[in-house]
Amino acid sequence: MKVYNLKRGHGKTTRLIYISEFTGTYVHCPLITDENHKKLIQDIADQNDAKIPVPITINDLSRIVGSNVQPDYLLDEATLYLKAVISKLSSGKLTNPLAITLSEQG
Repeated sequence: MKVYNLKRGHGKTTRLIYISEFTGTYVHCPLITDENHKKLIQDIADQNDAKIPVPITINDLSRIVGSNVQPDYLLDEATLYLKAVISKLSSGKLTNPLAITLSEQG
């Protein structure tokens, strides 16, 4: 897993788009139903003439799980995504992580 820890506006999402185009992997948006973020990712892809699968939200997972899909995935804004998944799985009871750690694995 590669971690892109860059300042806002320094190409994190664009890097994921290029990886998505090369691999055919979905880019996962950070919130449960995040149509604005899906559109943003698709707009950036279009501006860069990149052909990617339609970005997906957490709720969209049900339409691809069980289908013939590769196990790889790309997370945009991973900390927001993690918070949203944990909140959804806990029925909204766990919403505020006090701290997280990240390890870059080769």
